[in-house]
Amino acid sequence: MTGRLLIANWGTDVYGPIGGRPVDVQFRTATGTYQTVKTVRTDRGGWVRTTVPARASGYWRLHYAGNSYAGRAVAPGDPVQVR
Repeated sequence: MTGRLLIANWGTDVYGPIGGRPVDVQFRTATGTYQTVKTVRTDRGGWVRTTVPARASGYWRLHYAGNSYAGRAVAPGDPVQVR
C-alpha cells in the first residue's frame, strides 16, 4: 500500500507533508467492519509505503486518527479479490 498524508496551510494555500505520524492499515470483509492490521509511520515526505499479505477478499484502506491541529483522514477502501 502507498499513500501520502498532507495538511493544508491556509496561510500559503499549499498542502504540505506530515512526517513521523502513525497511520493505520485497515481491512474489512464485505460484511465486516474495519480492523487495524498494522500501524506504520509516515516518512519525512508524508509517504506511507508498506506491504500486507491479503489472505481473504475484502477492502483495504489507510486511516489517520488526527491530532490537535489536523483532523482525521480516511482513505476510501480499495477492494481486493483473493483467488
